[in-house]
Amino acid sequence: MSTLARRGALCAVLLFVATAQAGDGSCERWRQWQEFKRLYLSEDGRVIDASTPQAITVSEGQAYAMIFALIANDPATFVKILRWTQDNMGRGESRAFTARWKWGRAEDGRWSVLDRNPAADADLWMTYALAQGRGCGTTPATRSSRMRWRNLSCAKRCP
Repeated sequence: MSTLARRGALCAVLLFVATAQAGDGSCERWRQWQEFKRLYLSEDGRVIDASTPQAITVSEGQAYAMIFALIANDPATFVKILRWTQDNMGRGESRAFTARWKWGRAEDGRWSVLDRNPAADADLWMTYALAQGRGCGTTPATRSSRMRWRNLSCAKRCP
C-alpha cells in the first residue's frame, strides 16, 4: 500500500471516529483531535509530515485538518489552518484561491512551495470545509476566501 493510500485510509478512520466521538460539540472530549494537533499541527496552523526530510505539508493534510476542526467544534484552530494555508500555499491570485500541493524545506534550505500544482481532492475538501464552517471564526477574510474557493471550484468543474 502506498504512503498516499495509507494516509487516505488514516484520514477516513479519523473521520469515522470523529463523527462517532465528537458529536457532543466539545473539542476537549475528542481525544484523537487533541492528539492529532499535538503531533502534527504547528502553532501557526501548518500540518507537518515529519517523516520526510523536507518536513512537508500537503494541501490534503491542511484540508483534512480543517474538516477535523469543524467536527471538533474548534473554530480557533480552523481559522489558524485556513490562514496558514492561504498565506503559504496560496497562489496569490486575487480572484481565486486553490492551495498548491506541497510545501516544505527546499534543497537550498529555504521554506517554500515545493510543487506548484493543486490537488483536486484538497480543493474539494477545502471548499466543503469553508461552506460548512460559515460561522467558524467568520471574518470578512474567511467570507471572501469561501466565495473565491466556491467560484473557482465551480468554474473548474462545471460546464
